[in-house]
Order: sequence, then C-alpha cells, then structure tokens
Amino acid sequence: MVTAELGVFARPGTRIDVTVSSLGDATSLEGGVLVQTPLKAANDTVYAVAQGPMSVGGFNVSGGAGNSVYQNHTTAGRVIGGGVVQRSVEPSYIADGSFDLTVFDHSWRGTFA
Repeated sequence: MVTAELGVFARPGTRIDVTVSSLGDATSLEGGVLVQTPLKAANDTVYAVAQGPMSVGGFNVSGGAGNSVYQNHTTAGRVIGGGVVQRSVEPSYIADGSFDLTVFDHSWRGTFA
C-alpha cells in the first residue's frame, strides 16, 4: 500500500514524501525499490506519481539454530521526495476566487484591501 499527504500549497512538480506499507505475509521491505505507482484520490483521479528506493527504520537478522534479531518495523518504509505532484488540489473555499473571513477577536480594528 502506498500513501502520501498532499499539502494545500503543493503544485505540479512539487516533490512529496511517500509511505509504503506491506500487505499480506511480507516480512520485510529492506532494500526494496518502489516501482512507478500512481497515487489516486477517492474519486479515482491521479494526483501524484511515486517511485524510488525505500528507507526502512528497522532490521531483521536471522542466524543459525533458529535465532533471529529484529528491531522496529521492517514492513513499512518511506520514499523521501519520491512522489511528484501531477495535479494540484484547489481548496473549495477559494475555488471561485473569493473566501469568507471570520474574526473572533472583536477588539481588532482594521480593513482589508
């Protein structure tokens, strides 16, 4: 499974970090490389494409006689800067070029130009 967070100010060409998690019975993503993967929203629109080598924050070591040592999780990793934004997300509150502003500090007096 590949996920990413697309920020409000992300524009086409912006690089983003991607999280990769294994599904099923995989034991490790160590040394893995993410092949080109489209990142889609719930509306089936591709917003970014990701690929690259994964960085895993743990390790698994197996020895003789069934001994093994592991630390942290090797079934999840990150691809730092591995995603490239293809389409920006326009927040709905500024889609028409305007927005509403509510000021809760009634002592503030000012004007907007």
